[in-house]
Amino acid sequence: MMISSRKLLAACALLSLALAGPAVAGEHDVFEIGTGTMPNPALIDPSSADLNPAEALGSMTSFNDRGNWAASTSYALGDEVSINGLSYLAVEAHTSSSSFSTDATSGRWILRSTWALKDFNTSRFLGLSSYSSQGAWSIGTNYALGDMVTWNGVSYVCAAGHKAGADIKTDINSGRWIMRSSCPSLSSFSQDTPVGATCEDFDAYFQTGTQSFTSTTRVYEEDVAGSGVPVEGTLKVTLDFDWDAETVGGSGTFTLTNYPNIDSGGSTFNLSTPFTGYSFHQNNTCGRFKLYSYKIYSINSSTCYSSSTFGFDAHVNFHEKDNKFIPVIHFTPALEASPLDNVEFLTAAFGSGSCFNSSTRYYIDAERGSMK
Repeated sequence: MMISSRKLLAACALLSLALAGPAVAGEHDVFEIGTGTMPNPALIDPSSADLNPAEALGSMTSFNDRGNWAASTSYALGDEVSINGLSYLAVEAHTSSSSFSTDATSGRWILRSTWALKDFNTSRFLGLSSYSSQGAWSIGTNYALGDMVTWNGVSYVCAAGHKAGADIKTDINSGRWIMRSSCPSLSSFSQDTPVGATCEDFDAYFQTGTQSFTSTTRVYEEDVAGSGVPVEGTLKVTLDFDWDAETVGGSGTFTLTNYPNIDSGGSTFNLSTPFTGYSFHQNNTCGRFKLYSYKIYSINSSTCYSSSTFGFDAHVNFHEKDNKFIPVIHFTPALEASPLDNVEFLTAAFGSGSCFNSSTRYYIDAERGSMK
C-alpha cells in the first residue's frame, strides 16, 4: 500500500509526540524538511525592522525639532530636521557627515511622511524582482510601484502608482515615495519553493488544520485624467487556509470613503463570500495561491449609476527569509494573465451617464500588503 509523503510526515510527527510525552502548551511540532529541522510555523513579523522603516521609533508620537539639518552635528533618535523642504526623523543616534545624502543613504533618517502612515511596512515590494531605476524625478511622469528616482542626491522608491505632480515634495508628503534606504533588500526574500521537495512538504510546514491571515490595504485611484473625483477606501480581507484539504477561502470588507459624486457617509460592502474560486499552489508552485471574485454591488450615489461590477483576483505569495515566512497579498483585475507585476485591484464598469461614458473602465489600485 502506497503512503503519501503528507501522511508519512503526519505519522512521524505523531510518533515523535508519543515518544516525547504530552505536548507543552505553546510549543509547535518540528518537521524534517529539506536539509534541516525547523519549528512550525515560523513567520516574519511585518512590523520588524526588515519591513517597517519606522520600527526604531517605537511608540514615539512627538519628536525633537532640530530645525534645518546641519553637518558635523550630533543627532539623537527621534530628532526631526528639515532639508530641501522635507521633514526627516532620525532612526539612530549619530554625528552627521558633511552630506545629508550620505547619511540618508546609510539609513540614518526616514521621511516624516513615512512615519505618518500608521502601520506602514514595505512588504508590498516583495513581489518585485528589482527596483526599477528611472533616473531623476520628472514632472508629469507616470510612475509605478517600485520605480526608483533621484532628487537632491537621495534615492526614492515609488510606494503607490501615480502621475507625478508639479512638485516632488507634494508627492512625497502624500506618501507616494519612500527613501530607498528604507526599502527591504528584495534578494533577501525568496519567492522560490521555500522548503522541501514537494508542495505537500510546504503545507506540512504550516501544520495540519486551518490557519487564517488578515490584511488591511489602502485602495485608491488618482484622478490622472484631470476630471472627476479620486477614489479612496480600504479593503480588509481574511483568508482561511486548510492545509489538509488544500482549500482556501475567506471574507472581507470593502469600504469606499470617497467616490465620484458619492453620497455622504461612504459605502461599505460586506464581502462575506467574495471568492468564487481559487487555485491552491498556483502553477504548481509551492507557497503561491490565487482567489477569484466577480460581483455586482450597489453604490449610494446621487448622480452616477447605482451599480458597479467589481472583479478582482487576490494573490498570496509566501516569501522566505532565514527559514521564516511572510504571506504577501496583492490584487489584479479578474482574469489577468500576468498578475505579479500588476497591482490594480478592481474594475468598476459604468453605463453612460453623468460620470463616465459607456466604455469607461475605472481602475482602482490596491497596495500589496503583508498578512498577519
